[in-house]
Amino acid sequence: MGLFDSVRKQLGNAAETAKKAAENLPDSVKSIGTESTLKGFGKIGGEAFQKFKTDSADLYGKARESFQKKEATGYIREQDALRIMYYLIASDMSVDDEEIEMFDSIGRDMDPNYETYRVQLINKCNADIGGITDPDEFYDVVHEQINSAIVNSQNSDEGSVLPAVLLWNLISIAFAENDYSANEKRLIRSVARTLGIDSAVQKEMEAAVQTMLALTEEEKVLKASDRKYAEVEPYINEIADRKQTIMYNMRALMLD
Repeated sequence: MGLFDSVRKQLGNAAETAKKAAENLPDSVKSIGTESTLKGFGKIGGEAFQKFKTDSADLYGKARESFQKKEATGYIREQDALRIMYYLIASDMSVDDEEIEMFDSIGRDMDPNYETYRVQLINKCNADIGGITDPDEFYDVVHEQINSAIVNSQNSDEGSVLPAVLLWNLISIAFAENDYSANEKRLIRSVARTLGIDSAVQKEMEAAVQTMLALTEEEKVLKASDRKYAEVEPYINEIADRKQTIMYNMRALMLD
């Protein structure tokens, strides 16, 4: 069985587990949070981003090791990767405090030296896309800046961020922002295409994030129940196992 088939099977199993867990719960548990679970994944917000974010330090560490051994090809510079992520966050024409906090968390995971250039990078990004009020023009400028960051890395031999890790972070950010918008999808699809990442990889990552969010919501419903913990513990443990398996497969996909 190929890696994509394995990942797809695990995602399907995880989704089915979440569904069965909900169906088998007592009525008093089912009544808690079911509607919000079905309505969408965005309500989890930044908390969910931390839930399904990869062990970034390990992934970035492996990339740096590869770069130091001169094995890295097509990797993205840390600052360019951060620029791309910032532009995606700003693609709805605003950046709030919660989004900055999320961006800072990624930056610190990605680059130990992040704080030394943080203010300069954010100010530069804001200047690049600032002063534009027309949504269509704003999208075009964001797209241009993202492409510029990619080209900048392609012309450099200092990249150490795996393209697939960048794509995962972009998808995670998009879902954590409460709404995976059409513009975000277009931008992420463009990044994947430019970096030479197969569209199947993007779809697997999107499915993984969606499933992780659904499982997280189911877990919240279970933990909010007034039933004895021993009654819901098997469901919680099963969900935790499925989430761990999904992340294991995603890590393998990113490091492949």
